[in-house]
Amino acid sequence: MPLKWENLAFQPDKALSEHILSTWEWLLASKDVRPFLCSVVGDCFLANQDGKVLRLCCTDGTLEIVSNSRGEFDDLCREFAQDVELWFLPDLVLQAHKQGKIAKKGQCYQFIILPIFAECEFHADNLGVVPASELYTMLSDVHKQLKDLPEGAEVQLKLID
Repeated sequence: MPLKWENLAFQPDKALSEHILSTWEWLLASKDVRPFLCSVVGDCFLANQDGKVLRLCCTDGTLEIVSNSRGEFDDLCREFAQDVELWFLPDLVLQAHKQGKIAKKGQCYQFIILPIFAECEFHADNLGVVPASELYTMLSDVHKQLKDLPEGAEVQLKLID
């Protein structure tokens, strides 16, 4: 069962774009960026005024420049460069599909045990499907609270409805 790009990524609508910018404002505040692509595993790609493409890695709460232009970014994606494997996790998405976990429009895969924890496994058994807006909110909340902790610090998560 081959995957198509629409199984790996989607263009955020205006509401989701604004939601991402507002929930991740603590990290994006000084940047003038606009989301243009989201991976179904939760990363968001943004373009800045200089045309550079930045990756908001929601699994570890970081922001990095991944290409100098949209054209260069598109070339990387077409070539399916090594970084693209990391950004879109096609093997993991394929595992999820084989288990019947298929993210539909407006949805993403969420790790049950987040990749920032040593216990995380990159396996479809550790994935659920959630609305994209919920994923971006939850991951932003977690990373905002953990951003100043040292590597390896012990944390306790308290889930509240």
